[in-house]
Amino acid sequence: MHSLFRRHAKPASAALMTAARAACFTGSPTASPHAVVGDRVFPATLRVDDPGVGDEIDTQFGHIKTPNDSGDNMNVNTVSYEWDKLTTRNLVFSVASNYVRQNAPNGGSAKGWDNVTVGAKYLIYANARHEFMTSIGLKAEIGGTGAKSVGNSFSTFTPDFYFGKGFGDLPASLSCLRPFAITGELGPTLTMASSDNGPDSFGWGLTLQYSIPYPQSQVKNFGIPQPFNNVVLVVEDPMSTCTAGACAGHTTGTINPGLLWLNRYGQFCIEADPRQSRERQPRGCAARRTPVLRRHFPPLSRKAPLQLNEIPSPELDHRAWPRRPADVDRRAIRACSCVSDPPGTGRRRRSECFAKGRGDRFR
Repeated sequence: MHSLFRRHAKPASAALMTAARAACFTGSPTASPHAVVGDRVFPATLRVDDPGVGDEIDTQFGHIKTPNDSGDNMNVNTVSYEWDKLTTRNLVFSVASNYVRQNAPNGGSAKGWDNVTVGAKYLIYANARHEFMTSIGLKAEIGGTGAKSVGNSFSTFTPDFYFGKGFGDLPASLSCLRPFAITGELGPTLTMASSDNGPDSFGWGLTLQYSIPYPQSQVKNFGIPQPFNNVVLVVEDPMSTCTAGACAGHTTGTINPGLLWLNRYGQFCIEADPRQSRERQPRGCAARRTPVLRRHFPPLSRKAPLQLNEIPSPELDHRAWPRRPADVDRRAIRACSCVSDPPGTGRRRRSECFAKGRGDRFR
């Protein structure tokens, strides 16, 4: 669960919020992307979190050049981690933090761990037919848990709403638009400090995605070769509006184009930070790699996330499959031991009898 622009307090923190995150390691209980609804896969993006829930280990790297309060450019490098753990079908808990290193043009620098952030997310609705899903979450940044030069001394709380919508339900006349999808995240950031030291803000963000694998399997196979047939084009637009203090009404954000490459082992994502709204114009780039780690981080719940509006298909329900009796081998051996065979054919006939007694449906 990623964070949007959370605060406007320190130059260090503000620069960190504009920095792109770069690499991610993710695992899911089904060894596949966790944000899946119907035929749609919502991949993990860098800035705006997707509405899915699942087991993740997320390690990210970022680099950006951004002006400080004096107008001089400052290099900011970040390494962050996040661990999401699925506890029930639809509920996941998370813990995250960042290591920040800032290099100012005058030779000064600041480095250290940012505050620890804990959170929870719950999937509340999923509609496979219309490729739509929503979830709610809560993140809390615990003040004073990071380095004084990087982290804030006060805590913040952010209730979030997440959604994702694929356009695969459009009519055949608009089939060219079916590969598109959007995801979004919005919610206020409430600080436990004065409005000047830690002003409240409202974060909101959208992503526009074009999935090349989607038309290959759902519309028409155009024969696009590897690795291009597994690419998802994405544009992210994370924004934040200050709602209190001297910065009230001031909106900051970035427009980040990029691409994601998916395969059976995970995903790799790279994005650019070409510009930011208002006065500051940082530039940077980001990349993310997301392999599956199912074997190393098994889920607490073995059940897949519940699609709240879907009825399980009998073909996929293991309870409807024919079950092999526990003593089927003993029954077949007992029945075949009474077979009367001509000399020299007993072993062959007993083998045929044993196979018939077990039954083809249980083999």
